[in-house]
Amino acid sequence: MPVATRLTAACALTLALATGCSSQSGDERIVSQRLLKDLTGQGGGVPWWAAADLNKLATPSQQVREALKNMNSVYRVIEVDQEGALLAFWRVNAPGPEPFNRNRVALGSTCVRLQKTKGEPAVVAADCPGELADKMPSADIDGWGRDAEAVGVCAMVAAQISDEVRWTLFYNDDATAPRTQVRNTDSIIAAIKKANQLFLDGPTSAKITVERAQRIGSAVTIHVRVDGTAIDATDNARNVTATRRYLVRADVSIHSANGYQNWVSEE
Repeated sequence: MPVATRLTAACALTLALATGCSSQSGDERIVSQRLLKDLTGQGGGVPWWAAADLNKLATPSQQVREALKNMNSVYRVIEVDQEGALLAFWRVNAPGPEPFNRNRVALGSTCVRLQKTKGEPAVVAADCPGELADKMPSADIDGWGRDAEAVGVCAMVAAQISDEVRWTLFYNDDATAPRTQVRNTDSIIAAIKKANQLFLDGPTSAKITVERAQRIGSAVTIHVRVDGTAIDATDNARNVTATRRYLVRADVSIHSANGYQNWVSEE
């Protein structure tokens, strides 16, 4: 087995046992140990979130989100099958009063498997598929599945598309306003493609595909596919990709622009 593979496997197992990878500091290992203890119920009883429907773990309820955020924790669902689910958890140890440097934030992480036997939940330590992200993933993303970061990229692209469409509707080609130049379907498509320029390279990237367009009067509707790619937070050696489809609606008449409008919605 190659050295890198052995190190990854050892790191994954070490994380699962919450003793921390060699890259973790002493404080981080302590946070990981406490996290695993809380998740597996070593402190007494199975954690309340373990009773959740396995198929709904990737879209946690607001109650689950807020409870975990209050615990400075978040998870990503790695995989789900009929017998259980494999999850990666992260926790930030909240800092104490400043300016004491010893109270700095420490990040802990571990993997657990949620098993259900005859409907009764149990949480046990499990091997991670690879090295977990060294930064805590966002708790504000709608989905907490393995592709959550890629879905977040799609959302950023959609926001950029809306900004580019707004610019096209408000301004002339020389950036003067108010707009006097004619806009049409091709103008909106060009704006959509321009949004892709910010996401072409790097571990976080995206591809925008215009699938079809139609125009009725001054109303233009364009169907767009966005493929977003990001580093897998549950295995830093691989990427994850998510696909989202959006509708871009714009009125290309001269006097229709609304500065507070969002021209993009998810199909």
